[in-house]
Amino acid sequence: MADLCCRIGGDSIALAERGPVTGIDLNPATVLLAEANLRALAGDEGASEAVFREKVDDPLMASFEVADALPFDRKRLRKLFRERGVGRLEIRTRGIKESPEQVRRDLRLQGSGEVVLFLARLGRRVIAMVATRIHHEP
Repeated sequence: MADLCCRIGGDSIALAERGPVTGIDLNPATVLLAEANLRALAGDEGASEAVFREKVDDPLMASFEVADALPFDRKRLRKLFRERGVGRLEIRTRGIKESPEQVRRDLRLQGSGEVVLFLARLGRRVIAMVATRIHHEP
């Protein structure tokens, strides 16, 4: 099954109960939220039942590959970034009170690795999505 214009994945997740589904959306930000919703709602069970893809071949548009989606917890993120040697962090926020500068200070980064951290409100919770930027070939 295909869920075209899947937005944040609610219908795709419901459809996945009936069989494999592919959620497709051209907005990378909504795809990130759909992936996070899938992980948050399905956990490890059924996580392979829904796949979200976006098609972005335009070098003027940013693309990201999400490695992790988890509840926003500074201690957990600090440990994750320390284990991965992350020292450079691009932070993008949506609907949260914390400033990127404060979050960066709280995480006490060390290392030479680089990732992008998306922080977004999902209902009453804040989720963190750790991603890497996909560079387009000219």
